[in-house]
Amino acid sequence: SALVVGLEDIFRENVSATFEFLYNPAILPFFAVSVLTLAIFNEFKKVGTLLKLTWGRTRPVIIPITAALIFAQLMRAGVSEEIAKPLVSAMGKVGWTMITPLFGALGSFFSGSTTVSNLTFSEIQLVAAERLNLNELKLLSLQTVGATLGNCICLQNIISAKTVVGLDTLESVIIGKTAKCAVIFVLISWVWGIIYIYI
Repeated sequence: SALVVGLEDIFRENVSATFEFLYNPAILPFFAVSVLTLAIFNEFKKVGTLLKLTWGRTRPVIIPITAALIFAQLMRAGVSEEIAKPLVSAMGKVGWTMITPLFGALGSFFSGSTTVSNLTFSEIQLVAAERLNLNELKLLSLQTVGATLGNCICLQNIISAKTVVGLDTLESVIIGKTAKCAVIFVLISWVWGIIYIYI
């Protein structure tokens, strides 16, 4: 129904997963619009060339992106509390406040999305807020700040922007420039984070 496929009781661990085809932007609208465009301009003969070009540009990032997606699914499967407990104990209130934006930046660095970063790490922030007696909304705000900053060093975003404007500059060169901005804003977020949470 509605092109939703799924697996149940994966590895007999009472874990289920679903994939909603009609809710995936890669399929609707992007794939549909691409096929329609090829049909309108009668350019199906170029599909092989386009696929080869796309593969060449995306091959270097497939493994890290796949690893990030697996990590995100593990977070959503409920292992975040096990990850959070030792980290929270080791970092304390000030340390955790400073590491929170970095969690957000890490999530969007891998996923290219502030939303996905928050979905991945928000549960860890809730566990930390409870154990450290901190305000949940303030921690989640810092998480979102970091997630927003992480977009400027995300390989997916940089590759997409390069493709749109036809830029030949290496991704490492671009990240070298945008990372400086990210570091500055992370430092600012640390200062404001301490003020925001404790004052």
